[in-house]
This record gives sequence, C-alpha cells and structure tokens, in this order.
Amino acid sequence: AGRYSITCKDGRERLVHIFSIRMPDGLMTAFLDETKQRRAEERLRLWAESFELAELGLVITNVQDNKILDVNPAFALQRGYRREQMIGMSALQLFPPDRLSDAQTIITSMSRSSHGMFETEHISQDGHRFPVLVDITVVADQNGQPLHRIAYVLDISERKQAEQALDEALEKQKQGRIAALNQMQDANQARANAEQAL
Repeated sequence: AGRYSITCKDGRERLVHIFSIRMPDGLMTAFLDETKQRRAEERLRLWAESFELAELGLVITNVQDNKILDVNPAFALQRGYRREQMIGMSALQLFPPDRLSDAQTIITSMSRSSHGMFETEHISQDGHRFPVLVDITVVADQNGQPLHRIAYVLDISERKQAEQALDEALEKQKQGRIAALNQMQDANQARANAEQAL
C-alpha cells in the first residue's frame, strides 16, 4: 500500500492510493484516486495560510446572528483584541455607537446582495475610532442560502489624513487667492481715488 503519482494516457497526472491484498490465487489490487481530495486540501491549506499571514484585516461572520466566527491576527491586532476574544462577538460591536444604524443598514443590504464595498468607522477595544474600507462577500450554501460573510477590512486612516491635509492646503490656497484679490481691489480703488483727487 502507498500513494503514487501516475500519468494517465491523456498526459494528466493523478495521485492514487494503491491497496493490495494477498489472495490464495494471486494479488488483489485496488486504486483509489485521491487527486480531487488532495487539490481540495491544497486549496484549503493555501486559504488558511493566506488568512493567517495577511496584513489586511479579515473577518468571517455568521449571516444568521452576525456573530464573528473567526478573524485573522491582523484584524484582532488593529482593534486591540486577542483573536480568541473576538470569536463569538457581535459584528455590531466593531462599530462606534453613533454608527450602529449605518452598520445595521449595511448588514441588511448585504442579505440581499452577494458583494458590497463601503467606508465606515470601526472602534478598537480602548475606544479609538478609525476609518475603514470594508469589502464583503457573502458565501452561500449549495441551495443558494447565505451562510457567512467574509470581509476584507482596510484601515484608511492615512488616506483620510492625506485627504484632510490636501483639503486644508486647498482651503489655504483659496484664502490666499481671495486675500490677493482683495489687496488688488484695494490697490485699484486707492489708485482710482488718487487719480480722482488729482
């Protein structure tokens, strides 16, 4: 008995488990094709490694009760929790109190759609608020009924700070232009007054 990689007539590789039993008049051998199972295991291993090692926050919630089923280390760390503390929490606890109605609206809309993206705020365990971009995909069962939500969550604090700095710079530039225009208008008026006095 053992596992072997074989090449079929059509050139495809298959992974087979070969079992042999000694019989009184020879050897009975059975070949069990494990190719699909091995590929599924590899995909599952790849997903698990990606989930664990991703620097982007990932969270999986139950569609029925909005409880957190799992988070990756990056997601827990961003919010100041240990991973095991977050499992079983309501996903609504991720949002500041003044954002709960928005969160509930989003969750309700995600019950009718298989994918969505939005900006909101999350709150860490110590009460720190931070802006996030959330990309949610709903995973359905074989009958098409929603089971889980997988969300990729990106902290966009730096982007928001850059946007605010740009807005402030543009506002200062605008105020500078208005001041320069006012000075030019005052100078033109002073010149007109001087010309009139002469």
